[in-house]
Amino acid sequence: MPILLDNIDEAAKFSTAVEATKARTIKAVTPKYFSSHLTGRGKKQGLLNSSVIPGRYPMGLDRLSMGTTDLRYKMSQTSNAVTSRIIPTGTIVKRAYEQGYGRMTVPVPDDMDQFAVRLTDDTDTFDVWVSCSVQGLAMREDNSSKAKVKDLQISYRTMIYVVPPKQTEDINDLSDQRLTLLANDLATIDHDDPDFIEVDDDDIALFDDEADDTLILTEDESYRERATLLSTTISTFPNKAVRMSNANLAWAIADWSYAPAEDAENLPWDEIFRATGINHSRKRDFLDTLATFYAEYSVYDNITDSAQRWSSDDIADDIHDVIDALVSKKHSYDDEQLAQMVYELRYMEQYNVPLSAYRKIYESINMLCDPQTASLLVKQNMNLLMNDTLNALSGKRDQLERAPETIKTIPVQRQLSPQQLAAVCSTEPLILTQAGAGAGKSTVILARIQQLGLCGVNPSDITVLSFTNAAADNIIKKNPNVRSMTIARMIHDLYMTYFPTHELSSVETIANSLGIYMPKDPFAFQFANKLRNLEGRNSEGAHTALNNFIESHLEQTVDALNLIKQTSLELEIILAYQMIDKMPLPAGLNIRHLIIDEVQDNSVFEFIYLLRLVNKLGCSLFIVGDSSQTLYEFRSANPKALNALESSGVFTPYKLETNYRSNQEVLDMANIHLLSEIEANQFAQIRLRANSLTPVTAQSFQDKVRVVHEHYTADRKFLSDLPVLLSKHTHSYIQECLNRGEQVAFLAFTRREAFAIQKRLEELFPGRSVISMISDRRRASTFFSSFIEHHWSDIEAVDPANASFVFTKELVSRGPGNNPNAQAALAKMASEWWTASALTIQGWVYEYQAGIITKEVFFDRLKKCILDHEIRHNSIRDALMHRNNEERKIRNLETKADLIVSTVHGVKGLEFDNVVVIYKDQSDMSEEKKRLYYVAFTRAKNSLFVLSHGTTLSARIVSDYNLIVDSLTNPTSGNDVDDDGENHAVDAIVVDEDDVLDAIEDAIPDQNATVQSAQVVQPTQLMPIAPTDAANVVTPDIIASVINGLSSEADATMSDE
Repeated sequence: MPILLDNIDEAAKFSTAVEATKARTIKAVTPKYFSSHLTGRGKKQGLLNSSVIPGRYPMGLDRLSMGTTDLRYKMSQTSNAVTSRIIPTGTIVKRAYEQGYGRMTVPVPDDMDQFAVRLTDDTDTFDVWVSCSVQGLAMREDNSSKAKVKDLQISYRTMIYVVPPKQTEDINDLSDQRLTLLANDLATIDHDDPDFIEVDDDDIALFDDEADDTLILTEDESYRERATLLSTTISTFPNKAVRMSNANLAWAIADWSYAPAEDAENLPWDEIFRATGINHSRKRDFLDTLATFYAEYSVYDNITDSAQRWSSDDIADDIHDVIDALVSKKHSYDDEQLAQMVYELRYMEQYNVPLSAYRKIYESINMLCDPQTASLLVKQNMNLLMNDTLNALSGKRDQLERAPETIKTIPVQRQLSPQQLAAVCSTEPLILTQAGAGAGKSTVILARIQQLGLCGVNPSDITVLSFTNAAADNIIKKNPNVRSMTIARMIHDLYMTYFPTHELSSVETIANSLGIYMPKDPFAFQFANKLRNLEGRNSEGAHTALNNFIESHLEQTVDALNLIKQTSLELEIILAYQMIDKMPLPAGLNIRHLIIDEVQDNSVFEFIYLLRLVNKLGCSLFIVGDSSQTLYEFRSANPKALNALESSGVFTPYKLETNYRSNQEVLDMANIHLLSEIEANQFAQIRLRANSLTPVTAQSFQDKVRVVHEHYTADRKFLSDLPVLLSKHTHSYIQECLNRGEQVAFLAFTRREAFAIQKRLEELFPGRSVISMISDRRRASTFFSSFIEHHWSDIEAVDPANASFVFTKELVSRGPGNNPNAQAALAKMASEWWTASALTIQGWVYEYQAGIITKEVFFDRLKKCILDHEIRHNSIRDALMHRNNEERKIRNLETKADLIVSTVHGVKGLEFDNVVVIYKDQSDMSEEKKRLYYVAFTRAKNSLFVLSHGTTLSARIVSDYNLIVDSLTNPTSGNDVDDDGENHAVDAIVVDEDDVLDAIEDAIPDQNATVQSAQVVQPTQLMPIAPTDAANVVTPDIIASVINGLSSEADATMSDE
């Protein structure tokens, strides 16, 4: 049975102070939610330290020179060793507030709001509040010299709220209600009734206060809780403010500034005093109060608060307000307001917003907007589009194809677990099989195909879509009459039936070709930029933006692609989605039962397209995947796509948790250290169990799972030391495995690590076979198309007879001379082009000289010849590289080598006797890395060795390891699941490591030591070994002595990755 978190929590009681506090930490939201470059915890260290408060303008600058720029585009760019970053943090951009003036209402602060201050007191009739929020940050990092220089500019949003007094009629009405209540027979009231007794729907409610068993009357003060946002830039503002105050309506104004403390004096105080009747002499008091407020203001805490809002359902409330103000059907709106609403929804894709928040936003759009506007808005954000697609599919669920009822009664020809059997024999039309690592996904798919066939389903009506060609070929090998292919292949075949003249090309070549064939065309310029954004550093939301652009310019897009006769995989899926009702299925593809394997690795757009295809065809859908194993985010895969299906209620879920690969010891380490904290597992809640009844003991766990942690302050130093660390820590372990006749696989995070490991293993074990599973990779060559786009006029100026020679010479001379390998590749490519095209070009020269063709025709032909060579060159190289990678992978696996080296991506779906994982321990580890290491851990069948490194003082992986051992040594609550079948949440002890650092910083004589300690957790040694140079490190004893007096959050970050 797997160890549960309950057992880990119990074990913590028997562990040391350091172990207990570091073992199970609450995942706290920090400013790193927005960017890993926002270091610090508001204490003494890091970029966001305690000294960062709203200050004054830098010397020589003021409001006029710095402006009030709306920081709304998250971006990063580097030039001359200087990196500039824009990091928006506000949930609503400045432009949305400005478009909502007069319509948007904002919540009024209260005494519990630490980022607001009340300027008035009980002697004033009106309440005046001021709030301050960080709207965004502009970072500049200069690496041009040895001393790295960082500069941080912060944009703030200051809001002033004017709140009217309690209305007299409300106070009188309250008194009348009280007298009426007293006149009633109070004896008939049940004081224990938890439901309140409503006296007046609008103004008063009666409820039972269990604390003192007294009856409390409450007023309706909703008119004091939200304020209408007014613009101060229009001439009517003063009169508007007075009219609203006279009508006892709350109102607010907003101001954006880089130095709110300095700009406070220039806020419209005169208009505020005039509207409220407050004496002008109070201005100095107000400003003094604000000065104190800003001096005590924590920028770190405010950014953290924003991160919490972004990562919770609260953001849905903010977006609801924007929708209501800008595009609600209850009032008219213009194109600019609609455009701003569109941007606000796209803006959300920059950060990780919960699916539950997206569902609420989707509901708000459909509730507040007319159908046409709602249809437009949901397409502006991929998560909203997923909600819309699932909603449409849900409405047609009962009309979809189902497996025959006999599938439940026909004997299954394979040995399946009860969990697998339930999924295979289901007749539901939409089935989601949540299969954990090693849970037999392929077995379930093959069994499903077999059962459908036994029920009389024609194999040609079954289509299986896989993520890799190897998986698709395996299905065909075992089921020759079933249609099996990758999703990319199906979409490509579909696309080519409609656009047979298009050739697959790279995005950059297409963008260059648009500039070549459609120069100075505004559409082509925009289209090219949208394409380039797909591969840029600021690619968040780029697929959504490209889809919306194509939808708005569909005919122009098709015409442009027909002109250049090119396409890409990215364009194929978008056009297949946009033209789904026009594009016929490829010949021979008759889909009645659709099965999709490894669904989590498909892009969000592929998800949406396939759901629309199911809706269109009315076929059944059987999908298998594990969101916790999503690895290909760099190809636009996103675990949220599968999470959206899991949480939608549209699919019938079946969960596979029995692992047929690994022993329970390995699975316990993966479950406790990674799977329990992977966000993508929040809906499936998978907890892996081994297919074995062998009990797990503390000794068996230590025998089969080992952890070594090296403490470094620089990643570069770890990489250079990696060969030595392999010899020091893993040599005996490897030898033990080899002596048993077992294989050892080394899984690295980066290719550089993998290459270093391979070289060292070949030195350590010269008589053993060492193979690499690392795939070759390459970038598409776009030298030809880029040269034509920017320098073709130089070629057209020469005589056609010399054009080819001049082109080749100029191309090579303008190549990447600072990169010898790239320069050599370019020269080779140019030579290949000339060899292949010389005779054809010479024939065109003769035709030109004979007057058969014009000069313009000659150069058009030459240009097309050059572009075609680039396209064919990239396609051929891609095909050869892919084939070579697949063949080498199969060949290497068949050799049964002793030692295997790979990145984690290279072994997805594979398994090995023993696995060594090169692991970077981080307190703020990204979700992507958690999933990647989870895949790495679960490749091991017999044993797992984790060689960890990190910059944190106390490695969490060591703490988790020790706590697992403690839970096995002291099994206080056993390993059984509760009777209700649930794994209940545990109480976590949380300690702030920054508080530890602040308290012990004087105890470290030399913080610049590179390797400070090594923590080794091996059999018979449960606690970290003492560091060799105790004078230069923070020892566990020092930390424990300090922790005893602390009780705050323990998710510290010691470095910026």
